[in-house]
Amino acid sequence: MEEPAESPPLAYSASATGYICTVEAVAKRLNCRPKYLSNAALSRGYHYSRALRWIRFFHVTALLGEVPVLDAVARAGFDDVAGWSHFVKRLVGKRPGDLPVVPLDFWVRIAIEDVYLGIRWQGGAGTPETDGTK
Repeated sequence: MEEPAESPPLAYSASATGYICTVEAVAKRLNCRPKYLSNAALSRGYHYSRALRWIRFFHVTALLGEVPVLDAVARAGFDDVAGWSHFVKRLVGKRPGDLPVVPLDFWVRIAIEDVYLGIRWQGGAGTPETDGTK
């Protein structure tokens, strides 16, 4: 008996870019309109595009412990490390090398505050070193 062919993970598409990182790309994959997807997210209290950016950030961050940097950023749809660096700078205001070394739950908290509450991380403020969390 033949094994069924595995479908590609949701994070990857068959397109040349490979990574689904926009509301438009997700909507196309789900066969719906981007506006519908965005409105559905907003009606539930969050911004879909922000959530996608944080998912992409977590994807690369998780891969960095397992594969070389170039492989990690390529798997997340970046052309090079400079693209990843620019993305991180826009997301959190610092380059990847300047980010604090903190537990993953710190970044999860920052992502939740950004996506659901619209609170942007201000760099040093709120790091475990300054607010007493570990």
